[in-house]
Order: sequence, then C-alpha cells, then structure tokens
Amino acid sequence: MRILKFLQHKEVIIHPSMYPLPVEKDSIYKLAECNKRLTDYFYDNGIIIYIENNGRLDPFNYLPEDLKLVFDYSPKTELLLDIAHIDSYEHLYKIIEIKYPKMLHIADRHFSVEHEHLPIGNGDIDFGLIFSEYLSDFNGKVIFEITEEDNIIIDSMAKIQKAMYQNRR
Repeated sequence: MRILKFLQHKEVIIHPSMYPLPVEKDSIYKLAECNKRLTDYFYDNGIIIYIENNGRLDPFNYLPEDLKLVFDYSPKTELLLDIAHIDSYEHLYKIIEIKYPKMLHIADRHFSVEHEHLPIGNGDIDFGLIFSEYLSDFNGKVIFEITEEDNIIIDSMAKIQKAMYQNRR
C-alpha cells in the first residue's frame, strides 16, 4: 500500500494464479475469497482492484462461471478483459454479460492456438465486430500486449483506434 500511495496509483491489476499451491476443485473459491479480502482492503484505501480473465492455458478465471463467482464474492472488483484470452465471440459475450470491463488488454490471436499475443491484424480476432457488437460502449483504459518493433505497435494502435471509433459517429 505504501508504494502505491507514494506512486499515487489508484489501480492494481491482478492476474490470478494458484502457483505454488496445487490446483484442486475448490481452488477457485480460495482465489475468490483472497480476492475479496484484497479488494476490500484496497478499496477502503481508495484503490480499485482489476482482475484479468485468463486463457485456456491457465485454469483460473478462464470460464465465465469462475469469473461470476469472483465478482459475486466481491462486486467491487473490476474486470480487466484480455481480448487475446477469449476463445470465441460467444466466450466474450458470456464474460461481459457477467461484468462489463473498464480496462482492456489488447492483442490478436489465432483461435486454434492456445495462447498468443500477436499484432492487430495478424490473428483471427475481428476487432471491428468486437467494438461494434460487444464493446460498443467501452470507454476505459486500453493496454496493448504486443511486443514488436515500434512501427508494428503504432500500426496496431491505429487499427484499434479505427475499430473503436468507426461505429461511434
């Protein structure tokens, strides 16, 4: 808390994992309870907790039912939606039905590959569709998860900006 206050940060992102604990059938409940304690503590100190949805590679907060459990335990927790962690548009829809995101991680991916973070336009995700049909009201923070040369990152940013604003006229 001291570091957050010193840096004047008002947000913390949690990327859930059970490491080094073993994964068991009740692990999601342990994570949800831990998240609630953290969220309440930080919230009482003026800091918002965001929890990220995971991809298939990590068994926690991948399924919409898991995310629902976390948000039911702690409604003050916000969603950071990692678009590269969705497996389909139906998967995306089920997640945002539970909680609409206030922050996005953006990268592209091929739906047939378990985990990727590609430059925009190099995968299967239709960002025009996402921002016209699913996230048309999104007005939060965007964090690019693309590790490429500057020109590729700038091109990805331009493509997302176009996708986000083409349907808002």
